[in-house]
Amino acid sequence: MWAVTADEGIPWPQPAGYKRDDYALLLRYLTTAQPDFDWDFTYLHGPIKLNLGDCNNAGPFSTDLLEGSYDWPEANYKTREEIYQKHITYQQGLIYFLANDSEVPAKVCEYARKFALPRNEFVETNGWPHELYVREGCRMVSSCEMTEHNCTGKEVAGDSIGLASFKMDSHHCQRVVKDGKVVCEGCIEKEVPQPYPVSYDAIIPWEEDCINILVPVCLSATHMAYGSIRMEPVFMLLGQSAATAAVMAIDAKVPVQKVNYGKLRKRLLADGQILEWESDS
Repeated sequence: MWAVTADEGIPWPQPAGYKRDDYALLLRYLTTAQPDFDWDFTYLHGPIKLNLGDCNNAGPFSTDLLEGSYDWPEANYKTREEIYQKHITYQQGLIYFLANDSEVPAKVCEYARKFALPRNEFVETNGWPHELYVREGCRMVSSCEMTEHNCTGKEVAGDSIGLASFKMDSHHCQRVVKDGKVVCEGCIEKEVPQPYPVSYDAIIPWEEDCINILVPVCLSATHMAYGSIRMEPVFMLLGQSAATAAVMAIDAKVPVQKVNYGKLRKRLLADGQILEWESDS
């Protein structure tokens, strides 16, 4: 979701299919907050992150539709469109609820009304983004799977093709009831101690599956590791390394699995790729 100031934008719409009950748990939270609740801080960092620009996950409630995208990776076009529309209904309804519902505390409504949808962005869809942001879907399984142990340095890839360094980052995945209370599960933001190598084997499939493809984006990685690796700069440097390996495979007339890593490493270093991290650098 992309927000601008109210005087520059389109007021939050009430979406078709809006159901006030979808936000009953949020209303309970808002109306039982402690008297010293810091609304400005809370609405920058949670439960609802509202600010100019990208409004992302924060706190127990956000623009994330929990459990709403599980079917996306293997869904057909029709089902994906249905998932997309459910997200629109939830997200538009969420902000409409905050800005307009009579039982929402007045201070919250006033805050939500400070923002709006942009008039000069996504014009064809009245200020609403055209697509879902899909962070994670199907990933390859190969002889090397990047894991949390790689991120934390407990395991170090010996065939590095570049470094990743972002924290292990997962949004909430579901809500459950525990001891009579609603609990959100899945939100993890765990820093990595230092930049760590990503393995060449993690971007190539099993040789019996395919011999002429490299996969720098949907690489072989667990959910935890992918939450760190999936940053755009890392995809860019893995893409550079993949392209270099592809050229070497073509020139040597060998499968990508048979590319000589020593030669690949030498070329990557010559091109300025950083393959290890020195703590004093």
